[in-house]
Amino acid sequence: MHKCLLTLVALFGSSAAGAAGGDTILSCAGVSTDYGIAAPKWEVFSGAADTAGDVIVIAADRSWATSVFYNTSVRLNLCKETSTKLLYSFDCSVDPNTYKSDWLRMTDPEAAHAAMTKKYGQNWTDHDTLSIDRINLTVLDEKLLPDETIDRKKVKPGQPFKASDILHFFFMRVSEYRGQCKVAKTKI
Repeated sequence: MHKCLLTLVALFGSSAAGAAGGDTILSCAGVSTDYGIAAPKWEVFSGAADTAGDVIVIAADRSWATSVFYNTSVRLNLCKETSTKLLYSFDCSVDPNTYKSDWLRMTDPEAAHAAMTKKYGQNWTDHDTLSIDRINLTVLDEKLLPDETIDRKKVKPGQPFKASDILHFFFMRVSEYRGQCKVAKTKI
């Protein structure tokens, strides 16, 4: 009980922990998985891989955290804090499910890029969400990468190639990390 309580105070604070000015460093081990949503069958994803020594840094005031997918200088903003969960993202106004569906319903590359830029701004090319369970110290980090590829329609031999023979495929690349963490240290 005391170890659990000390871990939670060190990680998620009392005013004394925040006053010390130390960021919390989590050391995590988990599984990183890459897959596609609505991806063409020829697209290759790396599948699942066990990882260890993954690092997440949480600000002393919990206003930001780092992702396992970026170096520790890239920060995600605190979107939501409850007694049991912390939620971080690049852009807290973006709903990941809407972001996915907006991209997947695209049909034209130029129109797609313009529409995503208009709705999500210049940084629409990826979206990261980090969820931390404050009780069990489990994390889910999900990075979404809109992608597109082309193929051409099957045509009869000798038939000339036309621009309308190009098929555009819009799909979402997903990198997902699920891990179990422990407090490595509080940086002063």
